[in-house]
Amino acid sequence: MNRIINHPFTALILTIIGVVFITSLNKTQQRNKQVTATAQIMESKVGTLRQEVTQAQQKLESSQSQEDFKKQQIIRDELLMQKEDETVVQLPFITPIETNRPDSAMINQSPWQEWRELFFGDKK
Repeated sequence: MNRIINHPFTALILTIIGVVFITSLNKTQQRNKQVTATAQIMESKVGTLRQEVTQAQQKLESSQSQEDFKKQQIIRDELLMQKEDETVVQLPFITPIETNRPDSAMINQSPWQEWRELFFGDKK
């Protein structure tokens, strides 16, 4: 047994096995680094996709709420429908009254002078 352990051929075989083992460990380490880098890239992509999905969901919810609001507006305003125990009051359209005041007088006056004239009737 002692002769086999001390034989140069045994040392050569153990050296070859050691070199193969170390090379294998080195390649495994390189693959591990590549997988880690790829995983980080994929995680960042997943993060951006999650943000896009969240934004798309918010946009969808807001558009649905706007559509619901528009439908309610059509139902109430144009069709004059109502909910239970609700009274609909339709007001007539009132045309604005024109004032006698010329536009040039409004342009020349400061806001303070307009207020004074409105409340106190003073003209300066």
